[in-house]
Amino acid sequence: MNKRNYTSLSSLWRTLCLLACCGFLSIPSLLAQQPKGWEIALAPPGIEVPDNVTANGFTATWTNVDAQQLNDDGTPWNKIFFRLITTREIEAKADGAYNILNSKIKPNPTGKRELVSEQQAHLDAQLSQPDWSAALVYWTPDGFSINAKDLKSYGIPEDMIGVNARLTSPVIDLFNGDRTYTLEFTVKVLQAEGDVKMKVMGYGEEYSYLSGVPGVKDITVKNDGKPHKYRFKFDGGTWCHRIVIEIDDYAEVEFSKDIVVKQDLKKGDHAYRSTSYFMIPYDQAKCDREDLADLSSPERFAAKYSFDVTGLGSGVLDAAKAKADGERIAYRMLYADDRPGQQNSQRLRKSMYSEPAYLDDVEDSNNYLYVGYCNYEAPNYNAIEPTGVSWAGYHGGAIKLTKEKLKDYVGSKVVGIRFASAACLQKDQINNDPGFFTPKLPCIFLAKTVLTQDRSDVNNPKVLTKWDPIQITTVDMLKDGWNTLFFNEPYEITAESEFFAGAYAYDAAAAGGILVRSYQSPGVDPNSAWISSNWGEYDIEKVRFDGIVNEAEGPLLMQIVIEPKELGPTTLNRGVINKLHAPAYVYSNEEIKPTIELFNSGVKAISTIKVETDLAGHKQTQVIKLPKSLASSLSKVVELQPIDHEGIFGKTELKVTLLEVNEVALEAPSVLTAKLEILKRDEAYARTTLVEIFTSEGCPNCPAGDQRMEDLINKPENAEIKDRLAIVSHHAFNVPDFMMIPYSQGLGAFAGVLNSGGRITLASAGSPTNMFDRKPQAGMMGARGSNGIIYSMISSQKELDLISEASKSDPAYVRLEVKPWFKKESNLLKVTVQGRASTRLDRSRPVYLTIMMTQDRIKPRNQMGKKPAGFMHTNVLRYVDEGGFKGSEVTFDEKGDFQIVKHISINTTNATTGTLPANQFLLEEDNKNVEDVMKEVNVIAFLHYYEELPTNDDVEDNDPRLLKNEVLNAAQRRVSFTDFDSVEEIITQDVQVTIEEGAVRVNVPVAGLQVYDMTGRLVPATGLTAGAYVVRLELQDGSKMFTKVVAK
Repeated sequence: MNKRNYTSLSSLWRTLCLLACCGFLSIPSLLAQQPKGWEIALAPPGIEVPDNVTANGFTATWTNVDAQQLNDDGTPWNKIFFRLITTREIEAKADGAYNILNSKIKPNPTGKRELVSEQQAHLDAQLSQPDWSAALVYWTPDGFSINAKDLKSYGIPEDMIGVNARLTSPVIDLFNGDRTYTLEFTVKVLQAEGDVKMKVMGYGEEYSYLSGVPGVKDITVKNDGKPHKYRFKFDGGTWCHRIVIEIDDYAEVEFSKDIVVKQDLKKGDHAYRSTSYFMIPYDQAKCDREDLADLSSPERFAAKYSFDVTGLGSGVLDAAKAKADGERIAYRMLYADDRPGQQNSQRLRKSMYSEPAYLDDVEDSNNYLYVGYCNYEAPNYNAIEPTGVSWAGYHGGAIKLTKEKLKDYVGSKVVGIRFASAACLQKDQINNDPGFFTPKLPCIFLAKTVLTQDRSDVNNPKVLTKWDPIQITTVDMLKDGWNTLFFNEPYEITAESEFFAGAYAYDAAAAGGILVRSYQSPGVDPNSAWISSNWGEYDIEKVRFDGIVNEAEGPLLMQIVIEPKELGPTTLNRGVINKLHAPAYVYSNEEIKPTIELFNSGVKAISTIKVETDLAGHKQTQVIKLPKSLASSLSKVVELQPIDHEGIFGKTELKVTLLEVNEVALEAPSVLTAKLEILKRDEAYARTTLVEIFTSEGCPNCPAGDQRMEDLINKPENAEIKDRLAIVSHHAFNVPDFMMIPYSQGLGAFAGVLNSGGRITLASAGSPTNMFDRKPQAGMMGARGSNGIIYSMISSQKELDLISEASKSDPAYVRLEVKPWFKKESNLLKVTVQGRASTRLDRSRPVYLTIMMTQDRIKPRNQMGKKPAGFMHTNVLRYVDEGGFKGSEVTFDEKGDFQIVKHISINTTNATTGTLPANQFLLEEDNKNVEDVMKEVNVIAFLHYYEELPTNDDVEDNDPRLLKNEVLNAAQRRVSFTDFDSVEEIITQDVQVTIEEGAVRVNVPVAGLQVYDMTGRLVPATGLTAGAYVVRLELQDGSKMFTKVVAK
């Protein structure tokens, strides 16, 4: 033995032991020391059909996992990792014994004894099935050997021989039936001083064996030069099982012939064995979201991850070989989350392996329809039912199938039910014991009605409906994830059928999780979740069910299984479209490419669909081939092909009809409609939203809120959104600070109106809060009074996206831009505001202009609350023009154009105490003079309607005046030190300017082109990085154009 290599082996083993103690690997030992709190308590990842499949790899994609979060110093707060195995999948076609492992040992073709590896290595060349591993391995004329004889000379103690000299199997699934299995193998002693002691064991590598691995078999192999065949029966098979055969003497032992693991399966049972094995650290997985820290929990779990699996052995993905063996190729994943627990402990939680995602082109066999209120989605155990329980009890749930829901299935039969269960949380489900349970638990049921009560008087509940069963079927233990269970007798659906379908079980672990709700879909249909949860009453006829569905609690992941009356083409191939998403408006020269959500309501997977689009009476058909087949009871978003809309203008309706699935015409085509508007380029303009922040140094929550919103907006992926926001920060309201100006205080009325028993007052405005274009914003929360439009501060990407989407769906009918030029020699800021109103602008009311200026980088003085590192006040309102809240009335010419030029004298102060004078900019630190401070100034101009705001003296209930000051459009620009007066903006020609691959592109010939950054500095027209730029064009007719574009 090479001592250098053996030293390396020992280091490797110490590393593996360290990983085991951290929960990343489970190493079986009779004196196991895994940490407390190591538990199977997470839902598996939701994995997708693999992409980019080659002979040696593929791309795995998954969702339904939490994000790794960071501490303030950037270190991980929790540690997440993923396990991926490629598998051979085994399905029992009939009851009987199946070889889960049947590895034939290959003799060395050279006929010699040759070293394979002294370090831990895979034995893919030595066995017919991959993913076996061992160290100290030699390839022999009759098989392979593990040589532990020389370990004595290297100081390895006798009780550590087995840790180094062991054969480990692939991961195998032995969780079926009663979980018993048999193991067969043949060994022969090659070198030893006497007979050889060995141990044989099976263990679940994801489990914690605090008392040691149970059921270890000790054997003694005679040193007689003969092969000896052994056969053992084991209990306690797991879904993550490994077989270990270890040598416990200084000896060399040869393995030959076959190693076989058998288990009895029932028809329809599934099992698997691994063919390769990967541990994926969180930072090695790619994610489609960069803003995970700002997302709500459901949004985080909806993020999509991917990993490129490479370097697989030549036979791992051999679909033809798998088919010949009667097996299929797939991959499965689990994930683990190690996070801080109580009293400085760690809490390591894992999931079980996911359902398989197949790599072959074999179509899954299915003869059933699945009907309910949910998709066949990956369950998430943040939505278990019941939740928050602390003692054992009896729990169940049901969905109500109405006549309307069942009308298309009359004559078909309900044969079963499938639902998701967080069974990994259960330590001991009661099944047929004790025997007095009627029915024996767990069970599934159909019932005409369940027990419901009016409990408005909790001391005298009134029965509304009684328990009226159709049938009850006792079932085996619930398994983790989706369960498909069948009734003893089918139930035929008639035109009058209306019933409940559900499941009822015992929670022995006091952990809940008998059922699972949808975590991604809010509650919609009141029939989609009827819940029963109690702790003393086991008799199902006495158990009360309550319908519980709302915005926070989605439908139960539960469906009835229907055997169709006939399996004709229209039953096999069915689909429904939902959620037609089309833009609220498009310009006449833009594409219309709406999306639909396609749901497979049939039996066969969907590969193609045919749709008809009808836009203002102009019909077109499209045949769309899906990039991945859509299995039964699943949904996916499908993008339609561009819709021709030449010659169509104004408000219209788009109708989309699903005509065919898999080239089969639907009996009842599915139809969706959406309103949209097609505009000419000079009819509407992109909107810039005026975002007003209300904050104060006297507000302890403001620094964190201000910084969170600023960091969110400044993320690179939000550059386009940021470019369409004009942000001003008001230091005002209850605790104004040294930066307050009276204008800001006057905006408090926008908080809304309170009516307390007929006493009508204005609500008090708080902070940190936001207002957007001085009008209501759907989806934002926190308004204090009726008609209030001041909302809680933006704190998540979802809320920022809401504001952005509202802006995109609401075109502005007036365009404006602001050009501020500071002339330091005269200490004047020249502000030019110009634009155009389209014919669609409502001019029955006067339009007003307000100009504001904000200052960045003002140091806090007496800030309450914890300040983030380096915190500075930004976007601080320091100047409002003489028009005040009303603004200056704007006059448009006959074309709708306007231009207003103001020359503003810049005043500064270096006051270090008291309130800063209004309309003066602060000189401090690096801002030593006017020119310095102008580099920190942003100029905002906005057009708006005006209505005097109410006061507490004249406020009315639901006062309409609060909603009559809406902003029509806004513009902002950093103060420039360059004069753009010579640039005439041409807006009558349809000129489009974009930035593609870092270079400016124009759709018409130009005689000259210049590009400026937002500080007015001239920059090259190529190599542009993400951000906003000003482009000056000289067209071939001599006219000039000035526009702003964004590089992404």
